[in-house]
Amino acid sequence: MKKWLRNLTVLVIAGLLVLPGMTTPALSSPVVTALVSFQQPPGLEEQELIRSLGGVIKHTYDVVPAVAALIPEDKLDELAADPRVVSVEEDSRARAVGTMVPGGLLQMYTGLARPQSGGGVVKVAILDSGIDLDHPGLAVAGDVTFVDGTTSGDDDNGHGTMVAGVVAAVAPQAELYAVKVMGQGGWLWWSDVIKGIDWAWRNDIQVVNMSFGGPNEPPKTVHNAIKRASRKGVILVAGAGNLGDEGYPDLVFYPAKYDEVIAVGATDETDTRVITSGWGPSLELVAPGANVYTTTKGGGYGTGGGTSLSTPHVAGAAAL
Repeated sequence: MKKWLRNLTVLVIAGLLVLPGMTTPALSSPVVTALVSFQQPPGLEEQELIRSLGGVIKHTYDVVPAVAALIPEDKLDELAADPRVVSVEEDSRARAVGTMVPGGLLQMYTGLARPQSGGGVVKVAILDSGIDLDHPGLAVAGDVTFVDGTTSGDDDNGHGTMVAGVVAAVAPQAELYAVKVMGQGGWLWWSDVIKGIDWAWRNDIQVVNMSFGGPNEPPKTVHNAIKRASRKGVILVAGAGNLGDEGYPDLVFYPAKYDEVIAVGATDETDTRVITSGWGPSLELVAPGANVYTTTKGGGYGTGGGTSLSTPHVAGAAAL
């Protein structure tokens, strides 16, 4: 009896999988993360539009009338054709624009007449990999994360802690906010960058430091968010990038290349442009970016270089 039941079960399961005359269903379309901009702030109708196409909304922005959503790839054109939709853009990535280097000559920041306020009551958001929340040399006023799989703005890469240390050295009384948009490997999604800008916009942040970027223009939704924040009076500062030795004219990374963002290049101990620093007509300011002494993840101190560390010099000066 047991053997007969077992054989019957196998036959039933096999019949459920493939029956005579039945064709196997086609595989569903790959799903992509898209930035969907609407004519107006997305409400119930816009949400239903996304769902009707098999999409899932990941985040709704306030700074721009847009959402980040998971959309079946074969539905992107249909979504873009809807009259309520302004644009549909696939998400893409950028990365940090600085690295840790061995110890050497420690460049000290001395080129700024510092007011007595020290940058007090000014809020500076570090959009990065987070900040070491337990570092004895850093006082973090608040933290938030937009990186999947993380629960706080605590730094799990090290890049953001180095950036924060430079801001704190230049403007010691400024309020630092760890806004985690960068993952452990140093990469970040532009959709998460918009979340960080959105958070800064809603929380009355006055200065935003972005020590990351890439040579390729990101989705236009990123620029729209930056323009909206800039119109509110937020000062946005970003690294020019570290491909200046490639011989291309105006090789300044995005988002630094946008007119609303201060593009910062790197100089060495002799005030000469670091050969890898981005340069060209889009470059607006330069600051120390070679062998910069700063805070490191785990409570220590070390040196680093690149436009990642020249950028927070300017963000700190902006706070002052």
